[in-house]
Amino acid sequence: MTKTRIILIGLTASALGACSSGSSDVEEATGEGSISGLHAISDLGPVNFMIEETTIANIDYKEFSGIVEYDDLTYNFNFDILLPDETEFTRMATAELSVVADTAYTFVLTGSLADPQITLWQQINRDWQPLIDEAEANETEVTILDASFGHVAHDVGTLDIYLAEPGTVPALGNEVATISFGTLWESTEMDAGEYQLIATDPGDPANYRFASDPFTLGSAVSVNFVIMDADDSVSSEFVVRLIGSGTGTQLVEINATSSMRVVHAADNTGALDVIIGDGFTDPFVSSLAFGERSGEKEVQPGVLNLNVTPEGNPGSFLAEETISVLKGGKYSFYLSGLPGQLNGFLLPDSTRRLVTHSLLRVYQGSARVSIVDFYVAPRDSDISLLSPTMVSLPYTSAAGYQQWIPGSYDLVFTLPGTKTIVGGPMQVELDALGIYDVVATDTSQTDRVDVLFFSDE
Repeated sequence: MTKTRIILIGLTASALGACSSGSSDVEEATGEGSISGLHAISDLGPVNFMIEETTIANIDYKEFSGIVEYDDLTYNFNFDILLPDETEFTRMATAELSVVADTAYTFVLTGSLADPQITLWQQINRDWQPLIDEAEANETEVTILDASFGHVAHDVGTLDIYLAEPGTVPALGNEVATISFGTLWESTEMDAGEYQLIATDPGDPANYRFASDPFTLGSAVSVNFVIMDADDSVSSEFVVRLIGSGTGTQLVEINATSSMRVVHAADNTGALDVIIGDGFTDPFVSSLAFGERSGEKEVQPGVLNLNVTPEGNPGSFLAEETISVLKGGKYSFYLSGLPGQLNGFLLPDSTRRLVTHSLLRVYQGSARVSIVDFYVAPRDSDISLLSPTMVSLPYTSAAGYQQWIPGSYDLVFTLPGTKTIVGGPMQVELDALGIYDVVATDTSQTDRVDVLFFSDE
């Protein structure tokens, strides 16, 4: 097999806080090029990808900006971030580019917050429309696509990439790309259909570093497979993103495991066992007391039937729930409610930590005080002067993870639309890189909630 050449233009980014060099020189446009951005710093939140001072897209880690067309002139392309305690965006990195017509450029933000860098990938911009028009005129179908392969995963090293029919054993010479950090392998034309991607050490096809579940590639599209840093949300060494016209999707590793933990937020119910399927002699979680959260345990993906019973009493059912678990996913299962009226609620967990912020999520598990407002207030604040962080949370609802500036806070629950405190204030410290869960639970009083607080160390 003849290998395509590696093409890479690397641009050293400006230091954090540097400014753009200003507007472009006046030029005469003769055509257009395609521009896109990719966020590849695993512990950083959303950034703005910009042309000059105009935002193209706000993208989070592993997200792709989509493709936009610009005249073949010279521009500055920038990545900006909103840092804690700042009201204006800070320029992380900037790169000047003279766009060439019919060329596709991807600006990849790599490095770290302290040392951000831009790597520029360049490809021929294939126009599929003439081929589609020709196929329609001839009453045939387009059956091909273009695939390219990029690598921005630190400390992973060089990889051979195999892309073939599922179950095909890699053999030396059949690799479609050999990529190292910062490089993009030129597009390869292939037939649409079902594929499996396998990454191995270079020259060693038996040493798998990653193998995906089967997936389907459509026709008349140009796609990029990008090796990126893993975060705590996956068990694999790195992740592979499939990027086309949208923000991108992640290939599922064939040996990926799923996990779940259980939160006991049902007051006056006693210790509980949680049983999956017919595993009554070996509960998934045993003897979980009120106010506790179990550790993560591996769970099979798919539709699962859960039975909740009193500790050591599998014949007495307190709740039965059916949940759906995705392969490779991490979850928390919340149990709340009054004795004999338990409810289960499954939430996907985020385990990607941010170097600039803490992440906090709230679950409303109080049945007696069935609707509440929730405040995350600076320590010792007068909430009568503040608006709720979250408004009118009903029983068994959850608010997704929100970013918070690290610091000291009070957690407070009130009756909806009032300043009548029914839970808290609980004083907490929210740290950068921290992930936190807050749970409102019932108490013996009909007008009060208890507050549980969990930190992922």
